[in-house]
Amino acid sequence: IFESYFRPRHYCVVESPVVRNEAGEVVFDKNGQAKLIHADLDIRLAQPDQAPFPLYPGEVLRQPVTPLKVVPANSALRLKAVLDFDDETAKEQRKAGDEWLFEGPATYIPRKEVSVEEQIRATVIG
Repeated sequence: IFESYFRPRHYCVVESPVVRNEAGEVVFDKNGQAKLIHADLDIRLAQPDQAPFPLYPGEVLRQPVTPLKVVPANSALRLKAVLDFDDETAKEQRKAGDEWLFEGPATYIPRKEVSVEEQIRATVIG
Protein backbone atom coordinates (compact mmCIF):
# COMPACT_ATOMS: atom_id res chain seq x y z
CA ILE A 1 0.00 0.00 0.00
CA PHE A 2 1.50 3.28 -1.01
CA GLU A 3 1.55 6.26 1.35
CA SER A 4 -0.17 8.50 -1.19
CA TYR A 5 -3.24 6.23 -1.10
CA PHE A 6 -3.33 5.77 2.68
CA ARG A 7 -4.18 9.25 3.89
CA PRO A 8 -5.17 10.37 7.39
CA ARG A 9 -8.74 9.46 8.40
CA HIS A 10 -8.68 6.38 6.16
CA TYR A 11 -8.54 2.65 6.92
CA CYS A 12 -8.31 -0.71 5.22
CA VAL A 13 -9.25 -4.26 6.20
CA VAL A 14 -6.66 -7.04 5.95
CA GLU A 15 -7.73 -10.70 6.03
CA SER A 16 -5.41 -13.32 7.60
CA PRO A 17 -3.09 -10.74 9.21
CA VAL A 18 0.41 -11.55 10.42
CA VAL A 19 1.07 -12.49 14.05
CA ARG A 20 2.79 -9.72 16.02
CA ASN A 21 4.67 -10.00 19.33
CA GLU A 22 4.24 -7.70 22.35
CA ALA A 23 6.58 -5.14 20.75
CA GLY A 24 4.43 -5.07 17.60
CA GLU A 25 7.02 -6.85 15.46
CA VAL A 26 6.05 -9.50 12.90
CA VAL A 27 6.65 -13.09 14.08
CA PHE A 28 8.41 -15.42 11.61
CA ASP A 29 8.59 -19.22 11.64
CA LYS A 30 11.82 -21.25 11.39
CA ASN A 31 11.71 -20.99 7.57
CA GLY A 32 11.50 -17.19 7.61
CA GLN A 33 7.81 -17.07 6.66
CA ALA A 34 5.55 -14.61 8.48
CA LYS A 35 3.06 -16.42 10.73
CA LEU A 36 -0.59 -15.66 9.95
CA ILE A 37 -3.83 -15.61 11.92
CA HIS A 38 -5.96 -17.39 9.32
CA ALA A 39 -9.59 -16.28 8.81
CA ASP A 40 -9.11 -13.27 11.11
CA LEU A 41 -9.47 -9.60 10.17
CA ASP A 42 -7.29 -6.61 11.02
CA ILE A 43 -8.49 -3.05 10.57
CA ARG A 44 -5.53 -0.80 9.89
CA LEU A 45 -5.99 2.91 10.45
CA ALA A 46 -3.81 5.60 8.91
CA GLN A 47 -1.61 7.17 11.59
CA PRO A 48 0.19 10.49 11.02
CA ASP A 49 3.55 9.03 12.08
CA GLN A 50 3.06 5.63 10.37
CA ALA A 51 5.09 4.66 7.33
CA PRO A 52 3.45 2.64 4.54
CA PHE A 53 3.17 -1.04 5.43
CA PRO A 54 3.63 -4.12 3.26
CA LEU A 55 1.14 -6.92 2.81
CA TYR A 56 3.00 -10.09 3.77
CA PRO A 57 2.53 -13.31 1.77
CA GLY A 58 -0.85 -14.77 2.76
CA GLU A 59 -2.38 -11.45 3.83
CA VAL A 60 -5.29 -10.35 1.66
CA LEU A 61 -6.58 -6.80 1.26
CA ARG A 62 -10.26 -7.56 1.92
CA GLN A 63 -11.42 -3.93 1.79
CA PRO A 64 -9.37 -1.29 -0.01
CA VAL A 65 -8.35 1.99 1.56
CA THR A 66 -11.58 3.74 2.54
CA PRO A 67 -12.35 7.05 4.28
CA LEU A 68 -13.68 6.78 7.83
CA LYS A 69 -17.47 7.22 8.05
CA VAL A 70 -18.56 10.63 9.34
CA VAL A 71 -22.01 10.43 10.92
CA PRO A 72 -23.77 13.81 10.65
CA ALA A 73 -25.94 15.42 13.33
CA ASN A 74 -29.44 13.96 13.66
CA SER A 75 -28.19 10.66 12.24
CA ALA A 76 -26.93 7.38 13.63
CA LEU A 77 -25.45 4.10 12.49
CA ARG A 78 -27.26 0.92 13.52
CA LEU A 79 -24.49 -1.44 14.57
CA LYS A 80 -24.59 -5.18 15.21
CA ALA A 81 -22.01 -7.26 17.08
CA VAL A 82 -20.82 -10.27 15.07
CA LEU A 83 -18.43 -11.42 17.84
CA ASP A 84 -18.38 -10.98 21.62
CA PHE A 85 -16.14 -8.10 22.74
CA ASP A 86 -15.58 -5.48 25.45
CA ASP A 87 -16.75 -2.07 24.22
CA GLU A 88 -14.40 0.41 25.90
CA THR A 89 -16.28 3.47 24.62
CA ALA A 90 -19.61 2.38 26.13
CA LYS A 91 -17.93 0.55 29.04
CA GLU A 92 -19.97 -2.61 28.54
CA GLN A 93 -19.61 -6.08 27.10
CA ARG A 94 -21.29 -6.71 23.75
CA LYS A 95 -22.50 -10.18 22.79
CA ALA A 96 -22.85 -11.46 19.23
CA GLY A 97 -26.27 -10.36 17.97
CA ASP A 98 -26.47 -7.20 20.14
CA GLU A 99 -27.57 -4.07 18.29
CA TRP A 100 -27.08 -0.44 19.25
CA LEU A 101 -26.85 3.05 17.76
CA PHE A 102 -23.73 5.11 17.17
CA GLU A 103 -25.06 8.67 17.17
CA GLY A 104 -23.62 11.63 15.30
CA PRO A 105 -22.10 14.06 14.90
CA ALA A 106 -19.01 11.86 15.16
CA THR A 107 -16.54 9.81 13.15
CA TYR A 108 -17.11 6.05 13.34
CA ILE A 109 -13.95 3.95 13.67
CA PRO A 110 -14.72 0.40 12.50
CA ARG A 111 -14.03 -2.76 14.50
CA LYS A 112 -13.72 -6.32 13.23
CA GLU A 113 -16.34 -7.44 15.77
CA VAL A 114 -19.03 -5.05 14.47
CA SER A 115 -21.00 -4.73 11.24
CA VAL A 116 -22.74 -1.53 10.15
CA GLU A 117 -26.33 -2.46 9.31
CA GLU A 118 -27.66 0.91 8.14
CA GLN A 119 -27.54 4.67 8.60
CA ILE A 120 -30.61 6.17 10.23
CA ARG A 121 -31.73 9.79 9.94
CA ALA A 122 -33.84 11.38 12.65
CA THR A 123 -37.32 12.54 11.69
CA VAL A 124 -38.07 15.99 13.08
CA ILE A 125 -41.75 16.39 13.98
CA GLY A 126 -43.30 19.77 14.58
